[in-house]
Amino acid sequence: MNEVINGIPREKDELQDRIGYFDPRDLGLTEEELRLAQEDEQWMSDWLAKESHKYRGKYVAIKEKKVIASSESLKEVNDIVDAQGLRFVIIDYIPSGLIIYKYAI
Repeated sequence: MNEVINGIPREKDELQDRIGYFDPRDLGLTEEELRLAQEDEQWMSDWLAKESHKYRGKYVAIKEKKVIASSESLKEVNDIVDAQGLRFVIIDYIPSGLIIYKYAI
């Protein structure tokens, strides 16, 4: 069974090394790719509020303002993205239940 950290299943393989926040400017994207990546991030904010309930408990891959893959398996989503030869894709995990974060300042 996979470990769960902060409500997100953590697959124990090399894929975890490809996950995290990366500043698109550090990835060597062209200006056009950077613009599209920023548009996808903005679009995802609205999408999370409206549509994410359909993908609870799954990883989703987003490219050009569309969900291009979803699965409970990060590996499966990654395989789909790799098979399409896509260069920069947002992959996020949609928790299956309510997660409450507490912050102390």
